[in-house]
Amino acid sequence: MRAIPPVLICCSQVAEDFKANAVGNEHRHIAEMQAVTRELGGKDNDILFTPHLLPVARGILATITVPVVEYVDDPSELWRDCYRGEPFVEIADEPPSLRDVVRRNVARVSIAKAANVRQPTLIIISAIDNLVKGAAGQALQNANLLLGLSEQSGLPA
Repeated sequence: MRAIPPVLICCSQVAEDFKANAVGNEHRHIAEMQAVTRELGGKDNDILFTPHLLPVARGILATITVPVVEYVDDPSELWRDCYRGEPFVEIADEPPSLRDVVRRNVARVSIAKAANVRQPTLIIISAIDNLVKGAAGQALQNANLLLGLSEQSGLPA
């Protein structure tokens, strides 16, 4: 009997459906996101992260909310400064969609201020093609750097 590829299993679980994943702020990447937030802003802010599973063959769209002490004029400027010159990170003015990233090794991110809330909160929307920018693309990107090659070798931008 042949094994069913993981992509097909995932898609069959959400065919004609749409559901939240790792509800309760239990996602395995929360600690990494908190570390980056501390590094960028020097603050230890709470992050609420709930990715959603879609009936698509590739792609992850995530919404992340980050309560902050106060708003800055242009919150996306912090990200633009941090990722300036990074070939695989795009800071967008509008929320990204999966069509923006399919078959590309990029993370496309937008940052907005939440309206109608008592606690100032940033809403971060991120889109990646998990079959390219996921573990495989990241492994190739890291191997390129370790071998002294161009970070972009063999990867679609």
